[in-house]
Amino acid sequence: MLMLTDKQTLRLEMRKKRKDLAEKERFASSKQIQKYVLNFDIYISSQSLTMYLPLPEEVDTTDLVDESLKQGKTVYLPRVLPKSQGRMEFVPVTKETLFRKSPFGILEPDPKYQGFSANEFDSNFQPDLIILPGIAFDRYGQRLGFGGGFYDRFLQTYPKSIRLGLCFSQQLIDFLPHDPWDQKVNYLCTEEGVLCL
Repeated sequence: MLMLTDKQTLRLEMRKKRKDLAEKERFASSKQIQKYVLNFDIYISSQSLTMYLPLPEEVDTTDLVDESLKQGKTVYLPRVLPKSQGRMEFVPVTKETLFRKSPFGILEPDPKYQGFSANEFDSNFQPDLIILPGIAFDRYGQRLGFGGGFYDRFLQTYPKSIRLGLCFSQQLIDFLPHDPWDQKVNYLCTEEGVLCL
């Protein structure tokens, strides 16, 4: 039986669950999740938002990024700062932005583009909506990430931005172990719809 007090065990279990999803199911669920987000009133009213480009087993966001740019929204994507442990920055992107693979295997904006620190508040960077991934979420808004603290630091720096987690329904559990520094999400979207937490 899975010990819910053990974050590392839970990470391994939930990552396996996510990887075990058939590619066809993952593709269809990602499409449905993105449709729900595009019709979500908070997304519709948001003018600036941060998103992510996915690992192969994560909820795809490609349509969401493309549609947001078409709608004229300001879209920021993360870039890991290699010389600063657990830190990242967000880069405003356009259809012409060039990307490269990060050390984690995720596409991120090329270093030639200037970004905003995710860990130091900047009044020129105040996203209305933060869309983020997770390995698991619970029904109280708790999120389990990879353990590097990238998003927890970011969310703590920008507490006024609304937070929307994306995951497959298999990643939603009743209760997650958490620490005082763990940051919650306000909403969660799965292929079954948007939940207010």
